[in-house]
Amino acid sequence: MESKQQRVVSVDSPTTSLRRRGKAFLVDFVCGLLVPSVVAQAFAGQAMPRDAPIGPEVVGGLFVLLFAATYWVVVPYVCGGQTIGKRAFGLRIVSCVSEKPSLWQLVLRTLCYVTTAIGAVQTLRPGSGLTCPLPHDVRARTRVVGIQSSNSSAT
Repeated sequence: MESKQQRVVSVDSPTTSLRRRGKAFLVDFVCGLLVPSVVAQAFAGQAMPRDAPIGPEVVGGLFVLLFAATYWVVVPYVCGGQTIGKRAFGLRIVSCVSEKPSLWQLVLRTLCYVTTAIGAVQTLRPGSGLTCPLPHDVRARTRVVGIQSSNSSAT
C-alpha cells in the first residue's frame, strides 16, 4: 500500500515494540506538552491585563490543553496517523476497522491515554519487548504499526 513514499509494513502484524513506541512517546511528550508548557509559563503573565477576571495560570493551562489536543488529535488525523515522534521512529496509528483512523477514534485514543497512567507506564517500561496492545489502543480500536520508506529495501 503506497502512499507518499511510505507503506504500512503489515496492518495485521503484532503491534510494534513498546521500546520503539516509548521513544516516540518521549519525543511527542516534549513536542506536545513540555514545550507548550514552557511557552505558556513564560508568556501567560505578560499578555494578561492586571484586572483580568481569570489568572494567567488558567490561560496558560488552556493554551497547553488546546495545543496538546491539536498535537495528539488533529496532527495525526491530517498527517496520516503520525505525530513528530511517530514519524521519527517510523510508526503510524491505524484503525483496526479501516486504514485511516477517524477523528473520533483519535479523540477517544487520546482521552483514554490521558486518563490511564497504565499506557504511559507500559510504554516507558525499560527493556520491554512486549508486543501487546496498550489500553488506549484497545478502547479506541486503533493500533500503531511500523512503516517503511519506499527508498529502503523491503524485507
